[in-house]
Amino acid sequence: MRHPRSLPARLLSLGLALGAAGGAIAEVRPAATTDLAVDAAAAVRVGDGLSALVLAEHLPASDPARPVLLARARLALDEPTLALEALEFIDDSATMTLGSALPWVRLEVRLAAHDAPERALADALTLGAATDLPDSAQAVARLWSAALEPAAVGPTRARAALTELATSRAHRTLQPRALAALATDDPAAARVLCIEHPTDPDAPRPEMLAPPLSGDERHDRAEALYAARAYAEQLEADAALIAAPDTSARLKQAAHLRSSTALLRLFERYPEALAHAEAAAKGPDAGLRRMAHFRRSLVLGRQSEWDAARAATQDFLAAGATGSLAREASYQMGRLLHQAGRFAEAAPEIAAFTDAQSKGARNTWRWFVGWAWYRAGRHDEARAIFAELFNDTNLLVGPKARYWTARSLADTGDVPGALAALDALARVAPLGYYGALGQRLAHRLDAARPT
Repeated sequence: MRHPRSLPARLLSLGLALGAAGGAIAEVRPAATTDLAVDAAAAVRVGDGLSALVLAEHLPASDPARPVLLARARLALDEPTLALEALEFIDDSATMTLGSALPWVRLEVRLAAHDAPERALADALTLGAATDLPDSAQAVARLWSAALEPAAVGPTRARAALTELATSRAHRTLQPRALAALATDDPAAARVLCIEHPTDPDAPRPEMLAPPLSGDERHDRAEALYAARAYAEQLEADAALIAAPDTSARLKQAAHLRSSTALLRLFERYPEALAHAEAAAKGPDAGLRRMAHFRRSLVLGRQSEWDAARAATQDFLAAGATGSLAREASYQMGRLLHQAGRFAEAAPEIAAFTDAQSKGARNTWRWFVGWAWYRAGRHDEARAIFAELFNDTNLLVGPKARYWTARSLADTGDVPGALAALDALARVAPLGYYGALGQRLAHRLDAARPT
């Protein structure tokens, strides 16, 4: 059963957001009053404007949520003018019922439709004085009030509000918008926007700033681009950082490491990625050198240079690697042999890795030892490993081991043994993925069995 709450709170919970302040009021999620409204709001949240429009149009004309949801649907379809039209015909009773939700959505629509700034400002000021908004929504209202017309709220108060939002940890999504508003006459804000939020559409290019960015600032900007996965822009920034004569050796090393990762991840430009990783491996910082060895191992593996990749992995481990990357590298020592088709060599390497894992995690990896023996044609060794996993309570580990035991028995001509293993699999996992595979295999081995 749905439990309706006040309409303003419900509408404010529907994920309505302004530009870069996306999600600012998504923290409140009360129930809607009708299934149609709930479904339309859900479609808006996932960006399905067409479904939201169809659902909202089926709401009764008397439902005050209808115009708001129609406007949000039109916005999702990139039709801001039609969204603005949807909000024009709202009677006084609906306006009272909607409360702060109406100026909130209307402000968003006015900004998207480039409607008269004074109208958007009126809505922003209304929101700034509202008492039924969550703190995050009030922050958005303060931002737009100050940004749209500083004179309306007082230049000193406007700058104070924008400065507060530009540095607020509680409203990080609003920082770029606040900085952009400040940057129109504040070089320091423009500098911060360029360095910390370089993907923002209002962020100035480095060459537009005076004085020029320092090496550390260029490094921080490249890090921000990397974190935003803006790899093409990051590669450009790092190329300039590497080429600059005043860049320190450590910052060049970091730029080479970032460039290697970007080239590997996005562009699959392996020779260039390897060259950058090798340059980073010669730099002064021990931690960056260690990570460069790890990147080298990944690139070399992508290039099917198995032994060289294993050597780079060993360099990474020998350099004092710890944590999840060290575990991944330890597994990679055997995985690279497996990828090379050297299955009999891979099995003991992977076994050594699994033996070093905690008891709870060991079985998750142990199957790969049996898989390597299976692919090597060493079925006795494979089945011995699989048998260790039969009683594992994980819904995949135990059934998977039983299925591959049956496959191994069938491959070696022991059809009765394979069918017995499949019967055992059907008893422990009749509805699981490997249970279904097992049923198909049983039918292939014995046509009388059901498919």
